[in-house]
Amino acid sequence: MELNTRQLCLIAGGVFPLTKLILLPSALSAYAGRDLWAPALALFAAQAIVIWAVLFLSSKTDMTFYELTKRTIGTVGARTLFGLYALYFLLSSLLPVLEQNLLLRSAFYDTVPSLLISGTFYVLALYFCAKPLRCLGRCADVAVPLSLFALVALIGLSLSSADFGALSPALQSSPRALLTAGSHALPRFAECAYPLFFLGRFRYEKGLALKVTLSYLAGAALTLFFLCDFFAVYSVLSPRQSSAISKIGRYFSGIDTIGRIDLLFVYLLSFGMLFAILLSVRLSTECLRIACGAKDNAPPFYLGVNLALLALNAVFYYAIPEAEALLSRYLFPLFLLFAYLLPPLAWALRRRHA
Repeated sequence: MELNTRQLCLIAGGVFPLTKLILLPSALSAYAGRDLWAPALALFAAQAIVIWAVLFLSSKTDMTFYELTKRTIGTVGARTLFGLYALYFLLSSLLPVLEQNLLLRSAFYDTVPSLLISGTFYVLALYFCAKPLRCLGRCADVAVPLSLFALVALIGLSLSSADFGALSPALQSSPRALLTAGSHALPRFAECAYPLFFLGRFRYEKGLALKVTLSYLAGAALTLFFLCDFFAVYSVLSPRQSSAISKIGRYFSGIDTIGRIDLLFVYLLSFGMLFAILLSVRLSTECLRIACGAKDNAPPFYLGVNLALLALNAVFYYAIPEAEALLSRYLFPLFLLFAYLLPPLAWALRRRHA
């Protein structure tokens, strides 16, 4: 088995929320204002249901998702589905990669050539795509606790400048505004499909589905609190505050005395964000390998995925709003189908155990 219960809890509770801290707060506040937490709450709840359903399925079978689909729709159908999921995970990686580049440029490397910043990521991605899933599980043991500690520290530094009265009165935005904010945020809430590809890679223990789901909800609660804290700090200026996670700690009154300690926490937080991107790229590589019927994760697969992501990165490097519009307006059904509809339908697949 490549993953254990602890690693699954760390991934669900500490990795999934980290892709929602850079541009999502400002985007949600642009559409929903002080109610930015409401569409996020709805999406977190929907994801929690899907994650629990998929993980509980592992108590009924020890087969992988590919084995389940192959038994039900045949080899050709299963490979076609995995090819589509390879594309899905590739597209899911696009916004996090672009946002991570923006964060690094704005927070640390504003004088370093852009190609050097993004190029180092693909070198690391190639390495991890060539490694088995258990390697990423071990990385989660290290990266996630550090990143969660950094996030809590950054929130703590900003609390002295937060006016939570700016969040009231709540739920004054129109239903249309909330739905628009939710649809815009949907591409960043794509992680509930990930556990589908962990099936057969871990040993189910009693209560595992509940433990992992509660871990995810804990991470979701921390993210929701950050969204509220973000608006409490910036208020009406929130829609214009991109990469706020790298700036929000500077308002701590002791910064002038002890220096920019908040940047240390941003560094630590970026490790977890990087791990989140590597996980989706790794899953895209795995799906492509299965779709092509290969037994080994050979270089053509992870080279192909990373080159495709690099090409998308080059196209949208200075056009992040256009990338957001492409994914949220035109590819909205893709994320809804592959993240929220197909994973629960795995219960309809033929299993070894009833």
